[in-house]
Formats: sequence, C-alpha cells, structure tokens
Amino acid sequence: RVIDLEMNSHYYKKFNERNGIYLFKIVSLSDKSVTIQININNFRSKDGSVIKRYTLKDDEGKEEDEIGLIKYDIYLENIKEKYYNNDKLTKLEKYMLMLKLRKREELLEVSKGDKSMSEVYKKLDDLSKDKYYALLYDEEEKKAYENKCILEDAIEDAKENGYSSGLNDGESKKTIEIVKNMLKKN
Repeated sequence: RVIDLEMNSHYYKKFNERNGIYLFKIVSLSDKSVTIQININNFRSKDGSVIKRYTLKDDEGKEEDEIGLIKYDIYLENIKEKYYNNDKLTKLEKYMLMLKLRKREELLEVSKGDKSMSEVYKKLDDLSKDKYYALLYDEEEKKAYENKCILEDAIEDAKENGYSSGLNDGESKKTIEIVKNMLKKN
C-alpha cells in the first residue's frame, strides 16, 4: 500500500482538486494495489464530521476494488471542538488533536495515561525545540500559495454572483493590489 499524507491549513475551493492531482500522480507512479490519501484539514467540515472516508464507486454505487483508491478527510477543528466540549475522543482523535493543540499543558493532558501517546508528546516537545526542523517548513511560501487561491476564489465568487464594481481597468488593478497586500498581512 501507498499512503499519501496531506496537510491543508485553510479551506479554499481548489484544495480538493490539488489533493486529487497528488493522489492520481501517486497512483500512476505506483505498482501497489491500494493507495490511501489522508488529508489532515486544519479547518471545520461543513457538516460537522470529524472523519470522512471516500472510495471510488461504480454506476451502481459499489466500491471499485480493482482501482484501490481510498481517501480520508480528518477535520482538526471538529476534533478540537469535541475536546473543548468534553466529548469522549477516540485514540485516533486524540492523536490528531495533538497536531492542533498549541499549549504544552493541553498536549500533556491529552496524552496522560497512555504510554504511546506520552511518547508522541515527548517527541513533539523535542521537535518543537529543534531549530533544524523549524527551518524545513517554509510558511511564507505556503501562505503565498493559499492567499493566491483565496483571492482567485473571491474573484470567481464575485463573477458567479454577477458583482461588477464599475471600476475601470486601472482602478481594478489598484483594488486587486490592495487586496493582495491585505492578504499578505492577514
């Protein structure tokens, strides 16, 4: 089996398309019978689901086993919400929650009483202090791509909804430049 792990920080319309491209690229390069994509989404699902499972189905709704594609979406915000509402979490949900929590005290609390989770806590704590690993992640590059997608979504939504600013080309370009600068500054 091949497992493709994806982390999606924000929802934007094309994130599923992007992850689909990765998935099919992996499938086409792999000689394995099953490819699993796990999308860890740092946002809330629209329907409140914590974990969703998808497979390809034929016209009659039966899973197409010979293709061997399985996709999971895990929604960290929904898991965090369960945690803060004191709802019971599965072990997998606790592991996923550890990716979301920022405070060491909360991480320690979630891992209490479970040896393997305590080891994960220790590893996360050690990694968070290691400057080498901090440099591997290019947040600016990732944010620039996401902002570009968010801007494209906003323009597409405006066009679909028939909004017209009545601005001339020069004013439109200036407005778009202002929006881009605002996105850069969050």
